[in-house]
Amino acid sequence: MHEQDVLNKIKDEPFIDEIGLRVKVLDTDHFGGICQPIKDLNVGCTMHATCCIGMESKIRALTAVLQDWKHFSSSPPESRNSTSFVWKPERTGCWM
Repeated sequence: MHEQDVLNKIKDEPFIDEIGLRVKVLDTDHFGGICQPIKDLNVGCTMHATCCIGMESKIRALTAVLQDWKHFSSSPPESRNSTSFVWKPERTGCWM
């Protein structure tokens, strides 16, 4: 079972209303992952490694993302556009 299946299963359960929880779909422009990177780094706010198998693969991939982010954020503002930057994450142990 994938996380989307779990969400679909619980979001209509009566206890969600009972505890006052609201389920809201978030704009995917702000979230990305190793296998589906954020397209515009100027609006992205989080990256995940759920497509990577094992802790070592996740750490290796996210470490590469951090290096890419440092490179992007230290570049001059005029060069920070989504068309000129390409993610180069380590994907060994990750599925696409």
